Amino acid sequence: MTETQVIDLKTRRPYAVAKAEEAKQRRAAKRQQKKLQADGRQEHRDAMLEILGAVTKLVEEGQLEGLVIVARNPATKYFFTDVCLDDRVIPMNDLHAYVGCLETLKIELADGAAMAPAILYTGETIDPMQEPVDGEEYFDE
Repeated sequence: MTETQVIDLKTRRPYAVAKAEEAKQRRAAKRQQKKLQADGRQEHRDAMLEILGAVTKLVEEGQLEGLVIVARNPATKYFFTDVCLDDRVIPMNDLHAYVGCLETLKIELADGAAMAPAILYTGETIDPMQEPVDGEEYFDE
């Protein structure tokens, strides 16, 4: 039996042709995914620059005091943190207000992290952000 006589049961076409088309589709999907990721990274950078520009303007106008920065280097995954709270400008008692704001942000970040995909011991991945597949239902208990 030659290679051209072997057929793929799903497509009823020669096996080599069917596998080549599947590989081509996978490569195209990967290229599309990489393009979407690159677009997303650029949009994220643009949004950060827009926010930094607005914050700079507000600081120059004297409408903001105190600054807490948390950012991460995408290559090394190291965090950059900085706090600019001058006690000559911000009374030390007001630091409790900053702590309260940071606690609120901590809760929001923890809620966002809880929505991350999880891998079960069976190897199945559950993504709370995805819509249920046909025939599946998610139950709230």
